[in-house]
Amino acid sequence: MSLADSPRSSVFTFESRTHCLNVLGRLDEQRHGDRLCDITVEVDGQSFRAHRAVLTACSEYFANVISKYARQGAVLTLPPEVR
Repeated sequence: MSLADSPRSSVFTFESRTHCLNVLGRLDEQRHGDRLCDITVEVDGQSFRAHRAVLTACSEYFANVISKYARQGAVLTLPPEVR
């Protein structure tokens, strides 16, 4: 049976006042546990593991730099003017 042949399902709308906080909390837990982190950001001799998707969603600077230069697993060293 194809999708076109199946009966229409009802639409479900999910609403939550805490969904964003829950997602950010889980992403932070993953970062602290170094789970699914796919980039390292270096600044002033310190290294920070991060999620490329989060960095690019939160920062135009990171969106530009990561989309042009950073592959998965890359180490991104911030220049002095960004610090």
